[in-house]
Amino acid sequence: MPATDSDAPTDNDGDGSPEGEDCDDDDAAVNPSAAELCDGLDNNCDGETDEGVKTTSYVDADGDGYGDDTTAAESCEVPEGYATLGGDCDDADPAYNPGAAETECDDPNDYNCDGSVGYADNDGDGFAACQECDDNDAAVNPDAVEVCDERDNNCDGAIDEGVTTTSYADTDADGYGDADYPVAACEVPAGYVTDATDCDDGDGGVNPAAQEICDSRDNDCDTLIDDADDSVDLSTGATSYADADGDGYGDADAATLSCATPAGAVSNAEDCDDGDATVSPAATEICDGLDNDCDSATDDDDSSLDLSSATTWYADGDSDRFGDPDVTTVACELPSGFTTSGTDCDDDDAAINPVAMEVCDTLDNDCDGLIDDDDDSVFLGPSSSWYPDADADGYGDSGAPTYACEAPARRTPPMTTTATTPTPPSTPPPWSLATTPTTTATASSTRSSTLRPALTAACPAT
Repeated sequence: MPATDSDAPTDNDGDGSPEGEDCDDDDAAVNPSAAELCDGLDNNCDGETDEGVKTTSYVDADGDGYGDDTTAAESCEVPEGYATLGGDCDDADPAYNPGAAETECDDPNDYNCDGSVGYADNDGDGFAACQECDDNDAAVNPDAVEVCDERDNNCDGAIDEGVTTTSYADTDADGYGDADYPVAACEVPAGYVTDATDCDDGDGGVNPAAQEICDSRDNDCDTLIDDADDSVDLSTGATSYADADGDGYGDADAATLSCATPAGAVSNAEDCDDGDATVSPAATEICDGLDNDCDSATDDDDSSLDLSSATTWYADGDSDRFGDPDVTTVACELPSGFTTSGTDCDDDDAAINPVAMEVCDTLDNDCDGLIDDDDDSVFLGPSSSWYPDADADGYGDSGAPTYACEAPARRTPPMTTTATTPTPPSTPPPWSLATTPTTTATASSTRSSTLRPALTAACPAT
């Protein structure tokens, strides 16, 4: 029998799924082809309600947004006090949940619930790995004592700080180093020393243990040089002598031993009078009673005497204190047999000299170049009285005597002790020496006192 409409599948809700296949043919949203929704219905008619579309939530007792996995429940709506995120390892403490940050490396708690903690102490020294610099060596940690081993024992970021030995290059190998070339190390390297007080590391003879000597260098490195250093060995210096008079020659009795010649001193000790600048080995010996040139010879005893300073002396052969101008010597002191005056005109006759009396003897007794009557100073005694002899009888006129060594024209020798008194002639008469003793004596005395000057000249000095 052919099918009829009454025999066709019923699809009451018109969703294309006939009754028998559709588990709710009164609801077009429910059919095998529908998507399962979380609405308490079996939307896809698979016999399960809300399968695969429910939300799993967890009890969130501490309200930190994460629930306890053991309290998981599925529902279309998240119940109050639940959270969609699980994994909370301590739902009683909001500090514990998968979203917590673990910032303290030394905290042994698993705040983020990942099953591990930041804290780790592999070497068992009481410090977490994040707290120290080597968690595999118990001797390395912040409480360790830094030792010199080229490691950061105390984990302060520095290696061997404060425990290295600083040494200094000792180029000259004198045991003292140069402070400008330091090296910090656990061991002192070869060519280095721990002392840094060398002031010249290029000279092994210069160091704090060296002896200061006179060489214009700081031998012992105390910043003092030569005379400025009290420790200087003056035996390496030189002796100088005070030159008080500034003549360039020093006093042997005022010696100083030093490196450098002090001001006011010289290197020689040749001055024999350091209080007189005119006395020194460079001076000229002169006649002054001093040893001017310091050769231990004075005045005439010094062959280098400057004779221009000496006196010319004249030989006094007759010892009358007047010398021969042609026989001289030059000396400081009067030599024996010499005198200061060179005015003797006959040094063989002591009666002839400038202070002798000119007498009638045809000699120049007083050395004035004039003889007898030519010399106004001639002494005319009684025998030198001449009288006019007008009658040429050999007897003169006592009233007009003339005094002379030689008689005028027509003179006669005195042959009588009396004299006449003739009448004076009108022409100059010839002369006679005849006279009486009384008259002659008077006349001679008068002539001597009037014609002869007083003999008062002093004898020359000897």
